[in-house]
Amino acid sequence: IAAYIVPRSKIDTWDPTGSALIQDPSERAAFTLADHGRPPVGDMLPIRLPGAVFDASRRAAFLARQSYRSFDGTALTRRNVETWLRTAQASFETLLGGNQAAAFDTAPRVTLETLGTWLGALQAMEVPGQLLSKRLYASAGGLYPVRAYLLVSDEVVTGLTGGAYAYCPIDHQLLPVEGSVEVLEAAFVPSTSVRLVLVGHLPAIVPLYGSWGADAAQLEAGGMLAQLVSMASDLGIHAQLSDFDAEALRTLLGLAPAETDVLLAALDLGGDDASQLAVSLTAPEIYLNAAEGGDTENKTSVLDLESGAWCWQNQGLSQIAGGGLMVDAFEGSNRKIREVASLSLALVDKECPNRSDKPQDTLSLIAQGALAQCLAIAAIDQQIGSCAVGGIPIDVIRTGYILPEPLRTAPYVLLAGPVSADQQRNWSAAEMKPTDSGDPTGVRDWLRARLPDYMVPSAFVSLDAL
Repeated sequence: IAAYIVPRSKIDTWDPTGSALIQDPSERAAFTLADHGRPPVGDMLPIRLPGAVFDASRRAAFLARQSYRSFDGTALTRRNVETWLRTAQASFETLLGGNQAAAFDTAPRVTLETLGTWLGALQAMEVPGQLLSKRLYASAGGLYPVRAYLLVSDEVVTGLTGGAYAYCPIDHQLLPVEGSVEVLEAAFVPSTSVRLVLVGHLPAIVPLYGSWGADAAQLEAGGMLAQLVSMASDLGIHAQLSDFDAEALRTLLGLAPAETDVLLAALDLGGDDASQLAVSLTAPEIYLNAAEGGDTENKTSVLDLESGAWCWQNQGLSQIAGGGLMVDAFEGSNRKIREVASLSLALVDKECPNRSDKPQDTLSLIAQGALAQCLAIAAIDQQIGSCAVGGIPIDVIRTGYILPEPLRTAPYVLLAGPVSADQQRNWSAAEMKPTDSGDPTGVRDWLRARLPDYMVPSAFVSLDAL
């Protein structure tokens, strides 16, 4: 038996006005594997970026950033939890909040090598035996609908011609946007910095998630921004969230209407412009609910922390009298995870700066996604695992935490608990089995788990299209 496979489709056939949700499990899986979030390849030659190699330490860093749905470590302590929240909040304020630097660092100038390293924050890593690639930030259903575009003026990046480019995280390449050089000035691109623009491509997510797909794209954009600004900081180059002219960018990048391509955020890297259009995010409030228990034998509890609802404020936890988000608030598979988790967290939006051309709730969702990414990174040092969950009605969360006002956007809900060294070791680079050269996409292993041996193809041929 020979199998002919198309690893990733380059064609979107989604109709935003008439497509119904895909319900069939096999069709949903096929849609996910088609990778509709990947930017299309045009007629111009792509530019391969430096820094595409994954050595052992980089692989380990990618694999450590995962979603945990089982928790096998020793019981958490209140000190663990407070250190985790304090670290994540400080990281958010430094990277994207009110503690950002007011002006761009004048040195060093961005080179193509630096740019490749920076965009490595968004790069996808193939994992042997896994059908989906691994990234440093989360995306609903592993769909990754948010695309990244670069706007570069001439002589800003050594070794790169000025123009607009789409970034391909699978191949770690820049894909030139045709005819973009002539209209760069119309998009108000800073003359001495690189501007990165995040665009939510709705055909890559709405067929599975419906109207919530646009919200999911905004949450994902927040995680991407946190990862990018953190990488820029490691490189010694300042990155600043900036305002943007949506219509000028839509024309420049050749984007579809807003029902298909949603402009989410702009980030300026390097340069010496003091940005007058700088944007900062307001950190969401953090509410948590501790599980019943409180002893070393009960790993689903937190030592020194009473069960019930708590709010993180003034660098500490304050109990909310009469509050509590009970296990019954979670349904299906989420309930099973909640039953073994120590904590549930809700990231609730606060007042965000508004702009005339950008809805206030968009910035709120981006801020939630950014804080969730900071929490995921900070959790590693505290041996805390977490995963995002959905499906909890807003009113249930508002009631559970005694919130006085209706919420403008749905809170970002996380479940968390202790993870063991063995759990972390399972994702170390040393423990990963080598890639099957005859089946680099991992399709054979996936089929073996579902079919009799005689039905598993002996050869796999990759095609660009069927």
